Order: sequence, then C-alpha cells, then structure tokens
Amino acid sequence: MATAKPLPSTYFAPNHCAKRERRTAASLKGRSASRKEGSAYSAAAPRGIVGGKISAGCSKILVIHYNIHSLIFGMGKKRTAQKGGAGYNAEMRARSLARGSKRKVPHGILHIQATYNNTKLLVTDKDGRAVLWSSSGSLGFGGTRKGTPYAAAKVGELVGEQAQLLGMQSADVVVRGVGAGREAALRAFSGKGIELHSIRDETPRPFNGPRAPKPRRV
Repeated sequence: MATAKPLPSTYFAPNHCAKRERRTAASLKGRSASRKEGSAYSAAAPRGIVGGKISAGCSKILVIHYNIHSLIFGMGKKRTAQKGGAGYNAEMRARSLARGSKRKVPHGILHIQATYNNTKLLVTDKDGRAVLWSSSGSLGFGGTRKGTPYAAAKVGELVGEQAQLLGMQSADVVVRGVGAGREAALRAFSGKGIELHSIRDETPRPFNGPRAPKPRRV
C-alpha cells in the first residue's frame, strides 16, 4: 500500500479539513485504500502546504484562499498607488523660474483666465506682446486640483516672482472666466510688491447666441 509523503513546509491544514477528511474516508468504504491514499494530496495544491493527509477538496479550498489573498493584497496595493491626482511639483516651478525672459518690462498687463478646471496666467507688455505665462497644470497639479484656489495662488506667486525679475513695478489686470482661482491668483500676484493700476472683468457673455448645452445630470 503506497503512503503519501508530506511536502516540506510549516503550514498545517485547519481542523475542519481533518473532520471533512474523516467523513470522506467513512463514505468511501467500497474504494481501495491505495486510491484513497493517492488522492491525499492534490496536484493543484500550492507548494509548501502540509498537514499530514489533506484531502483533495481541502487542498482546493486552500488554493482558492491563496489566490484570493494574493489578488486582494497584491494587486490592490498597486491600484491604490495609482489613484489620485498630482500635486505641487517644486522641480517644475524651479524650471519655470530659470526659463524667464531677459527683457525689462516696467509696466505690463496681467491676463487671468480662470475656468472650472484650470487657472492660466499670461503677462504681456503694454503693446500686448507675451512675456511670460504659467498655469496650474504646468506646476504639476492634476485632476480636480488644477481648478482649486490653492493651485491658482501658487501660479500667481510664480508669475509675480518672474515679473519681479523683469523689473515690473506696476500692471493692469484683465480677468476672464468665473473659476474659483481668479481672486487667489490676483492676490498672490499683488503680494509680490507689484502695484495694480486697474482691474477689468472681460468674461465673455452670450447675447442670445447659440443654444446653451443642457445641464449635467448628477
């Protein structure tokens, strides 16, 4: 009569598997002992499972439990690591500062475009030629964080520092859009010591133009 050799490991089968094995042995009176011994270990059992005689059903249960455990604790961690939007990036800010123009602009015009998803700032000279620009996305903000007042304040600080390097002392402000970052960007820019002569709101408004899109269903 062939005997089953245990696999080398320290994992033992639970008690309910041993009870099930006894019940299975009692119901298999008509079958040969060698056949029962041969089915003690299942070929589908993972390496390292031991516990005397483990029936084929118990080994399948352990295999299923092992696969589910690896799915939850293995793939779940990778999924949570990729979740979420990007935040503030100091390296991208330093790169923008080093990329400033060498022109001297004592007086300029600050254009603020504040949308629901982003905040963009553009500085031009008095003739309208673009000198420097930045946005929430260019500083590393991603997803829903791009349209926040915090991201707009960071953009305003960066543009204010770049304007100081150009020798800017005063500016006129033109605001477009109804995003949440319009006031935060303006306050951060003026906090760098640049005097604001005027603030104009040029948000485009339709005068019975094309039909507006239907509202979102939330």
